[in-house]
Amino acid sequence: MHLYFLKQIIMLKKIFILLSLLFVTILSFSQKTLTNQSIISLLTCDKGYELYSAYGHSAIRIKDPVNDIDIVFNYGTFNYHTDYFLLKFIRGTLDYSLSIEPFDMFINTYQRENRSVQEQIFDLTLAEKQALFNRLIVNYETEERNYRYDFFYDNCSSRIHEIIKEVLGNELNFGSDLHENSPQTFRDLINPALKFSQWADFGVMLIMGYPTDNTATNYQKMFLPIHMKERFSKARYKNKNLVKIEKYLFVSAPVEIENPFYSSPIFIFTLLFIIIAFISFKNHQNNKHYYWIDYSLFLATGLVGVFFLFMWFGT
Repeated sequence: MHLYFLKQIIMLKKIFILLSLLFVTILSFSQKTLTNQSIISLLTCDKGYELYSAYGHSAIRIKDPVNDIDIVFNYGTFNYHTDYFLLKFIRGTLDYSLSIEPFDMFINTYQRENRSVQEQIFDLTLAEKQALFNRLIVNYETEERNYRYDFFYDNCSSRIHEIIKEVLGNELNFGSDLHENSPQTFRDLINPALKFSQWADFGVMLIMGYPTDNTATNYQKMFLPIHMKERFSKARYKNKNLVKIEKYLFVSAPVEIENPFYSSPIFIFTLLFIIIAFISFKNHQNNKHYYWIDYSLFLATGLVGVFFLFMWFGT
């Protein structure tokens, strides 16, 4: 028992030291003046094969070898220890926040998950880089670092293009068709990301409900990292391209996704229908009635219906 508590104390000390070092490092960043060798870039990470990572991710990289800076500003983090975390997460009332992490840690995560990472380096003057860097530091150091996450309208991607637009002003142009309707609905946009799991696709398409069928403008499409990357490729700033270099920092290995028909929702529900229809037919022939089948079927469908109602109207 004493050994257990000793290990816990040692672990807490290590965590305290790491947090202290991170705080000191971030404090030193806020006092830095960038040099001509600095770069600011948009990082776009490919989708993963878990539901939480199915839509990809975006972040901003600040690199300055002279000042020994190579960090990532990440708007996609949240606190697992928040009170009523699971309920808030399900209802969509969980606050997300901006975090800072070393680039090496960031890229290593995506290498382990076998997710490609692309970088778009911005063509900015030193003064413009400094202004954007300063704005990100202020965003991090104040309460505005926390925000109410909204999957379609306020997420890790939308935060990035909004803060860049705020700093660079009206001379940043994402295209004359930015606010025109696209040919796609929100459902059309998110559907391809879930092809790795037919059950995830089936569940999400039901849970999302009616708003998902609204047509998305080209501006709204930037809630998905891949579409924001495409829009940044077209962006113009002061009569020149905003992005001067595009490159892959990591290329994922090919992954073969198997979705056998026998595990699909349509097969499972068809099989269930055939079984219940067969039992009902035999009951009719034998003049019997197994009420437990009715009870089970109506209970299951009722609970699923209550769940969907909660997801539609309570989140």
